[in-house]
Amino acid sequence: MAGSVIITCKKCGMPLKKGTKVCSYCRQDTGYLINRAPKEKKTGIRILGHTIRLPWVTLILVLLNALAGIYKLAGGEYDVLRNFGMYQGALQQGEYGRIILSSFLHLGFPHFIGNMYALLTYGFVFENRIGRWKYLAIYLVSMLGSALLINFVGGNAIHAGASGAIWGLMAANLLYCIFTRRKFLYMLYALHAVIGNVLYTFSSHVSWQGHFGGAIAGALIALLLFAKERKESKPIF
Repeated sequence: MAGSVIITCKKCGMPLKKGTKVCSYCRQDTGYLINRAPKEKKTGIRILGHTIRLPWVTLILVLLNALAGIYKLAGGEYDVLRNFGMYQGALQQGEYGRIILSSFLHLGFPHFIGNMYALLTYGFVFENRIGRWKYLAIYLVSMLGSALLINFVGGNAIHAGASGAIWGLMAANLLYCIFTRRKFLYMLYALHAVIGNVLYTFSSHVSWQGHFGGAIAGALIALLLFAKERKESKPIF
């Protein structure tokens, strides 16, 4: 239509309804009624006629995981996992670096692909919805929570992978959906991911300690980061 404009949120780049004051995707309060389209960001991709901001934190995390995988192949899988994987009692031995390093290593290519697919799926939506710094904070705190639970109840196994941090993102996303009363599709998406991963966790050779440690930490940090949304939300049940 001649003379029409695309109205987008200044924070996340998602489309806005004309006349709205709060973005339904990232909950950014614009502070005034939108009556014109802000200039499009140079960094983004076009989807259905709209410019969507790239999830740079997620992409960098995927790149770091890939580089760690290459290093593991070059250095010998067994030796790298033994030297950098997380295990029960690691922190008591002063090996604090394993908290971060173990989260970027994976037990084989299928493990890596599955986690990176989940990270990209969540990151593309969740990072743009809540902002890069909150997203990164949730990821790092979830990584820490995952390692802590492994440190105390990890058993005799070596644990590695980004799934603990991803579980934290899932838990935080689910709480965010509840607090902001997201549409049913988003709620279903979050619940499907959580239920599916709970079932997967109890299969063989899966670190339930890492998964649940990350989920608990992600939920706790979400309660702090989304305190405003939680205070303003109404019961949905």
